Amino acid sequence: MSSNLETPMRVKPYWEPLLADIDATVAEYEENGYDGTALHPGPVTVLGPGAYEGSAGLSVLLPKSAYETLEGLVEDADPDGIDVYASVADQLVLLGLFIRFEAAGRVLGLPAYYDRSNADAMLEWANEHGKLDLHLRTLGGERLVLSCVEPDRFVPTDEEAG
Repeated sequence: MSSNLETPMRVKPYWEPLLADIDATVAEYEENGYDGTALHPGPVTVLGPGAYEGSAGLSVLLPKSAYETLEGLVEDADPDGIDVYASVADQLVLLGLFIRFEAAGRVLGLPAYYDRSNADAMLEWANEHGKLDLHLRTLGGERLVLSCVEPDRFVPTDEEAG
């Protein structure tokens, strides 16, 4: 029996290495003075233009505890930036997202992904609007939206694409 928080089969071969990269990068942030937390989400889906309140981006399903960690940080301050690392495997764009809260000295590492073959509308909208929205949500319907103002960073360069 599958859970709504399970990783889709197509992503599974890449998921554990991606989580290991997130954990290792969070450790690097910690070596540089941050208090780091690696979040381990469930499925990630592409939100096309208008799919949610006129927005487009990625919808990331989080366990309640991970969502509460993020919510607690966002209540105190807006993120100062999101560092994005991208690579490609089997037409999947694998993302390492690191949400920085400088005043609090915190960083949250978050893996995400999308299928290149169904992301054109999302990416076109993001480029036109100068942002790509991350919809971080729970099964219970709670949702935080963080906007990344450099949407081109979510598209791997030729070098990153292999």
